[in-house]
Amino acid sequence: MALSNFLLVGALILWTTVSVSVHLLRLLNVWGFIAGVSCSTIFYCLVLCTVTAYTKTSLGDPGYVGETVLGRKQQRCSKCGNGKPERAHHCSICNRCVLKMDHHCPWVDNCVGFRNYKFFMLFLCYASAASILGMVIL
Repeated sequence: MALSNFLLVGALILWTTVSVSVHLLRLLNVWGFIAGVSCSTIFYCLVLCTVTAYTKTSLGDPGYVGETVLGRKQQRCSKCGNGKPERAHHCSICNRCVLKMDHHCPWVDNCVGFRNYKFFMLFLCYASAASILGMVIL
């Protein structure tokens, strides 16, 4: 499942990059060299940041709870039986408890939790900025 998501997102990013690259070549003739190079540099930096944030989100640890949990209020998860600190929730897809779990994202095929929430938000922001810049260029 994770490999198919990686291939899907990779193909989407590659297709977008190639189509924007073709239009950037036209931009060099219309706006001039400096404007075309600056737009392409900004776009490719955003694409690189998007891919990096996506990789860290999907391959990173979202904050899985281990066997031993230290804390004042230690409970047991009713589904997996591990120790569960406050604000930890059980993911039915991953079948593990996650600290500060937000949701299980099917696009990154991973839970979004305490340790990868920042990278997930960066992924969304970079992808949105690259999409908006791509629409402006196209």
